[in-house]
Amino acid sequence: MKRGIIAIVVFMTLLGFASQVLCQEQQQQTFGSKFKSFWKKLFNYPANFTEETVDVIAGTGKRATGVVTTEVKRVGEVSSGELSKSKELVLEPLENAAETVKYAAEGIVKTPVKAAQDEKPAE
Repeated sequence: MKRGIIAIVVFMTLLGFASQVLCQEQQQQTFGSKFKSFWKKLFNYPANFTEETVDVIAGTGKRATGVVTTEVKRVGEVSSGELSKSKELVLEPLENAAETVKYAAEGIVKTPVKAAQDEKPAE
């Protein structure tokens, strides 16, 4: 009977020790992946931030060019005798410029958030 109890105690001790080692190994893997993820994010953030900033600048430049192009067209239409376009000649550039500024402001505000997001795996 004593041998049976001793065997059970030894078995339970070994089982507890094995489970503790496995849990500790899993925690180290988790720590390692967190550490790797931290460094990956640290070095990817500036690149992502730059990429997002360039996208906002390019989009703003494209919109600004569109505003100027539309304004030149309106001036040509009005100067060629289409006086009905006079209202658009005055109001349209203001509206388009405001939209461009809004686009740029939204892009600038959203850039840090987009840059900090994890990259999504390709599907």
